[in-house]
Amino acid sequence: MADLIDEFKTIRKKSGLSQKQVTDDTGVSVITVYTWEARQRQPTLSNFNKVLETMGYELTIQPKPSYDPPAA
Repeated sequence: MADLIDEFKTIRKKSGLSQKQVTDDTGVSVITVYTWEARQRQPTLSNFNKVLETMGYELTIQPKPSYDPPAA
Protein backbone atom coordinates (compact mmCIF):
# COMPACT_ATOMS: atom_id res chain seq x y z
CA MET A 1 0.00 0.00 0.00
CA ALA A 2 2.92 2.35 0.68
CA ASP A 3 3.92 2.35 -3.00
CA LEU A 4 0.37 3.25 -3.99
CA ILE A 5 0.26 6.13 -1.52
CA ASP A 6 3.67 7.36 -2.72
CA GLU A 7 2.39 7.31 -6.31
CA PHE A 8 -0.77 9.16 -5.28
CA LYS A 9 1.24 11.84 -3.50
CA THR A 10 3.60 12.22 -6.49
CA ILE A 11 0.70 12.59 -8.92
CA ARG A 12 -1.05 15.09 -6.64
CA LYS A 13 2.05 17.25 -6.30
CA LYS A 14 2.97 17.07 -10.02
CA SER A 15 -0.58 18.16 -10.81
CA GLY A 16 -0.09 21.18 -8.53
CA LEU A 17 -3.02 20.16 -6.35
CA SER A 18 -3.24 20.67 -2.61
CA GLN A 19 -4.70 18.08 -0.28
CA LYS A 20 -7.76 20.33 0.05
CA GLN A 21 -8.24 20.56 -3.70
CA VAL A 22 -8.33 16.79 -4.16
CA THR A 23 -10.86 16.41 -1.34
CA ASP A 24 -13.30 19.15 -2.41
CA ASP A 25 -16.75 17.69 -3.15
CA THR A 26 -15.74 14.13 -2.24
CA GLY A 27 -16.85 13.88 1.38
CA VAL A 28 -13.26 12.91 2.28
CA SER A 29 -11.58 15.26 4.74
CA VAL A 30 -8.22 16.93 4.26
CA ILE A 31 -7.09 15.36 7.52
CA THR A 32 -7.88 11.94 6.09
CA VAL A 33 -5.65 12.55 3.05
CA TYR A 34 -2.95 13.94 5.33
CA THR A 35 -2.99 10.76 7.43
CA TRP A 36 -2.69 8.63 4.27
CA GLU A 37 0.31 10.57 3.04
CA ALA A 38 1.91 10.53 6.50
CA ARG A 39 1.30 6.76 6.61
CA GLN A 40 -0.68 7.06 9.80
CA ARG A 41 -3.72 5.37 8.25
CA GLN A 42 -4.52 3.37 5.15
CA PRO A 43 -7.32 4.55 2.87
CA THR A 44 -10.49 2.61 2.27
CA LEU A 45 -10.91 1.70 -1.38
CA SER A 46 -14.05 3.79 -1.56
CA ASN A 47 -12.45 6.99 -0.24
CA PHE A 48 -9.23 6.46 -2.16
CA ASN A 49 -11.15 6.03 -5.41
CA LYS A 50 -13.21 9.20 -4.75
CA VAL A 51 -10.06 11.27 -4.36
CA LEU A 52 -8.37 9.64 -7.37
CA GLU A 53 -11.38 10.49 -9.53
CA THR A 54 -11.02 14.19 -8.72
CA MET A 55 -7.49 13.94 -10.13
CA GLY A 56 -8.67 12.21 -13.31
CA TYR A 57 -7.53 8.72 -12.28
CA GLU A 58 -9.29 5.50 -11.45
CA LEU A 59 -8.28 2.51 -9.41
CA THR A 60 -8.50 -0.83 -11.20
CA ILE A 61 -7.81 -4.38 -10.12
CA GLN A 62 -6.61 -6.83 -12.69
CA PRO A 63 -4.77 -10.14 -12.68
CA LYS A 64 -1.03 -10.17 -13.08
CA PRO A 65 0.02 -11.14 -16.61
CA SER A 66 1.98 -14.09 -15.20
CA TYR A 67 -0.81 -15.29 -12.87
CA ASP A 68 -1.61 -18.98 -13.20
CA PRO A 69 -4.80 -19.72 -11.24
CA PRO A 70 -4.93 -22.96 -9.26
CA ALA A 71 -6.76 -25.89 -10.82
CA ALA A 72 -10.40 -26.21 -9.75
